[in-house]
Amino acid sequence: MEIDKPTRLPGTILNYEQKIFIITSLAQFNAPSETQRLFSEQYGIEIGVSSLGRYDPTKADGQQMKQELKDLFFKVRAEYMENEAIIPIAHRFVRLLRLEKEYHNADLVETRLKVLEQAAKEVGGAYAGNKVGFTAEVQNADGSVGRFSVLSKEDFENIARTVADEI
Repeated sequence: MEIDKPTRLPGTILNYEQKIFIITSLAQFNAPSETQRLFSEQYGIEIGVSSLGRYDPTKADGQQMKQELKDLFFKVRAEYMENEAIIPIAHRFVRLLRLEKEYHNADLVETRLKVLEQAAKEVGGAYAGNKVGFTAEVQNADGSVGRFSVLSKEDFENIARTVADEI
């Protein structure tokens, strides 16, 4: 079975739709090589990565773009950046779910410790030096609330090993 290869046309003049495709892709922070691949898949035409700079007004080559296309680029980029909510990993909850999955799939204790460390960072603290900075509250049997906020790195690793051994 023969696969259709993209046509390489030197000096190809792109139509308006094709230019919009490239501008939109670059405005959404796709690398030129990724934009090239997507364009080739969409239109069956191979374009050079170096020629894509003329469709990005943040690059020197893109300064020659028509104002209408520059405006489109910046409008698409602004809308794209405002929509971080559609990116799952932008949400702490999703990141923690993925860390949980990674933790349970890890075969090595060292990997589990690294995942636990990352989870500790995610739930409220900064891991700095020899301290794991997070705060947790536990309810004691008498109903009072106990609180701890900092563990030494060594204590954290010991607790993490114990937890890992129990699983």
